[in-house]
Amino acid sequence: MTLEYALKLLRREYGADNVVHWRVSNRIGIAAQDPGEDKTISITLTIEQAKYLAAHPLSIQDLAAERFPNEWPTDAFRNALLQAS
Repeated sequence: MTLEYALKLLRREYGADNVVHWRVSNRIGIAAQDPGEDKTISITLTIEQAKYLAAHPLSIQDLAAERFPNEWPTDAFRNALLQAS
């Protein structure tokens, strides 16, 4: 799946104004309001995570609680930092 197609699907699922692609860091940001809540959740994704989420949408509640499926792509940089500690 191309990044552009993934962004199109994410904007359809979470709202066009709620999905942004930061080209400098090559990350995807989603900021959406949980239905029934007053607060907005914000999540930053890698390109791989954004493509996975586009193909396997999760609820805002699951994103906020970081309830990801076992197949969820991990951030390789973060994993390297955790292993180095």
